[in-house]
Amino acid sequence: NVQQTMLSLIDSTPTSLTVTWPSTKGATKYILQFRKTDKDEFETLSDSLTTTVARKRNLTDANRAGFLFRAGAITNKDSSEVSDWMTHSDPFYLMSQDDEKNRMAPPKACLVRW
Repeated sequence: NVQQTMLSLIDSTPTSLTVTWPSTKGATKYILQFRKTDKDEFETLSDSLTTTVARKRNLTDANRAGFLFRAGAITNKDSSEVSDWMTHSDPFYLMSQDDEKNRMAPPKACLVRW
């Protein structure tokens, strides 16, 4: 089974995408897979994630096809079977080089002593 719109994009750069998904009760690990929308087969990014956030680096997408991701929870530590995949319906796109140039700088933290 595949559940739509459960996986979210939280960051995009010209060469990476960072995604997150809801935790699953009883999950011992997660499998994360991705594919370009012009491909049929998913590639496994990791099959042993213990968090619900991951970044895929070193991506290229010259034809702007976009990417699809899916995450599956493993709830039995002696198995690698996924009962339900969490995914999304609209492709995720890399940020353009122009958009990267105009991106706001991340905030800087400072320590204030009173």
